[in-house]
Amino acid sequence: MLVGNAFSGKSETIKTLGRAITSLKDKDPIGEDVERYYINPKSITLGQLYGFNDLDTGEWTDGVLALTISNCAASQSPAKKWVIFDGPVDAIWIESMNTVLDDNKKLCLTSGSIIKLKPTMTIMFEVADLAVASPATVSRCGMVFLEPSRLGFDVLIYSYCNTLKTLFEPQYDMIKTMFTWFSDLCTEYVAAHWNFPSPTDKNFLIDSTIKIFDSLIAEYKVEDAKIPKEIDEIIPNLILFSLIWGIGGPMHESLRPEFEKFLLDCIYGENVVEKYKLLDYKKAFEPLKVPLKLPTEFTSLFGLFYEQSKLTWVSWIRIIPLYVIPQNVDYNKIIVPTEDSIRITKLMSTLVYNNNHVLFVGPTGTGKTISIANELMFGFSKEEWQNISLSFSAQTSANQTQKIIDGEMEKRRMGIFGPPMGKKGIIFVDDLNMPQKEEYGAQPPIELLRQWMDYGGWFDLESAEKNFKQIQSIKFVAAMCPPGGGRNFVTERYTRHFSTVYVPPYSADSLKYIFSSAMESLYISNKAPSFSKAIVSLKDSMVSSTIDMYDRVTKKFKPTPTKSHYTYNLRDVSKVFQGVFFANPKGIRSDSEIIKLWAHECIRVFHDRLITQEDRDMFMGLLKEVVQEKFKREWDKLVTVSPIL
Repeated sequence: MLVGNAFSGKSETIKTLGRAITSLKDKDPIGEDVERYYINPKSITLGQLYGFNDLDTGEWTDGVLALTISNCAASQSPAKKWVIFDGPVDAIWIESMNTVLDDNKKLCLTSGSIIKLKPTMTIMFEVADLAVASPATVSRCGMVFLEPSRLGFDVLIYSYCNTLKTLFEPQYDMIKTMFTWFSDLCTEYVAAHWNFPSPTDKNFLIDSTIKIFDSLIAEYKVEDAKIPKEIDEIIPNLILFSLIWGIGGPMHESLRPEFEKFLLDCIYGENVVEKYKLLDYKKAFEPLKVPLKLPTEFTSLFGLFYEQSKLTWVSWIRIIPLYVIPQNVDYNKIIVPTEDSIRITKLMSTLVYNNNHVLFVGPTGTGKTISIANELMFGFSKEEWQNISLSFSAQTSANQTQKIIDGEMEKRRMGIFGPPMGKKGIIFVDDLNMPQKEEYGAQPPIELLRQWMDYGGWFDLESAEKNFKQIQSIKFVAAMCPPGGGRNFVTERYTRHFSTVYVPPYSADSLKYIFSSAMESLYISNKAPSFSKAIVSLKDSMVSSTIDMYDRVTKKFKPTPTKSHYTYNLRDVSKVFQGVFFANPKGIRSDSEIIKLWAHECIRVFHDRLITQEDRDMFMGLLKEVVQEKFKREWDKLVTVSPIL
């Protein structure tokens, strides 16, 4: 049994051992071919794992494990056969394996069948921890514990740089030196100021950095591609961009400004080890001369994008397409591009086009789902890409997930499935961490998707043979809220496969731009008759008033055990404008009426959630203050009849 967190080397240890034994064939008695059979026991039900009796016919149907053990036992081949359980070990399924793991070496099924293991057969386990494993299981297995910190991230950097030795031979030393130098310092800094909404690890961050860099240089890996003469200038800037989003991308927004200062100090040659007291940095600090050309003025490194064709850093805002305010469109279909949404779509397309998976983490109402869905709809050619969308809930099961994805796949050849020929597939999984955890903490839908990440497919549960199905040419994009409040922690053995990007709440300027555009759409959609000039002039006041009201409500009304539903997010701001969006010039004829409509929507969205009279009175006091400050109106003179509408 191999125990260790993600990036500790469990899978590679087994593969390396298998190759070593195979290489000794005909040279040493221990040498022999090795066949590996992988099963994730939590990606299928207990009946599908061992077998079950059909209640209608009374017939016994063998499960995946029973068929795998039976086929290995019946084989006449002298090859070693390793049955590897790559998934959480818990009492739900492992107790039935006790007779297999002890000296009996027999699999006893409820059908009465007993399968004897041959001497060439070995049972192995790959698990993250033994938190819910029973002593009966642990005592029957030999334990090998691996730690990610022992492996380190240097091996990731060195092995990746070795793949670039032919392509960038003159720049090889520079790439390796920059990656190693920045990675050592940045990981020590974030370890001392750890603030990641989604659980991560140093190795995760460096792996994500490498994936981003590899995606950015993908154009140079194409056959007959020309390496530009300015490549010595391009590569350092691409490495910096990769570090910003590989290490800084998953960070909470509160840590990003501090990390940015640290990164700039590194670039400008400051002794960051002493300045930031990096006590665990064991090497002697030496500044690295980095040939970077940052703009003379910029607000944030996270607000910059390196344009390779122009050899310069540009602001994300400058690449936002010109937004044409739509007329006569439903409120829910108004999509206003912002700096945040452009970053999401640019990073997603860059990574997905180069065969990487992306995970976006952020609070509710930050535009993750709509930005991803919009990019999938219009940013990827329908002739080359097939989009599949899943939305997880607490009741989502592994079998449901498998059936939905299988239903979109076509058979390519024996045991190989994928999107229609000539296309690649993008599977968008929304609310990734919503599936309810089992008694011992496993999430079967996540384990099913992890099985694809690790082994490229899953078992055909509809057939009697339960053969393994390879699913080709698909990539995953996922979105979720940070764990907590009914949303679960997703196993790191799954999230390690993603490049994670945290999506912060919209800035005040972005919110004003978004909702001002929405109000402008309302006004230009009603021209015959049209709203009065007095109503139109209140657009900016309504936007700033709503944002101000939202800020005051979230600070004043906090969730407590008796008021757990006092949770507000940016969707509530959107609901206020959605109500105002139904205004009609025939019904709303004066500025006083549009203010009263706005106040009514605020009451509907915020006030109706409050459960005590004291809270309601406090809210009305806040509302009256905002009306006085923003609209310069006295509440008693504005509202002469109660209720407002």
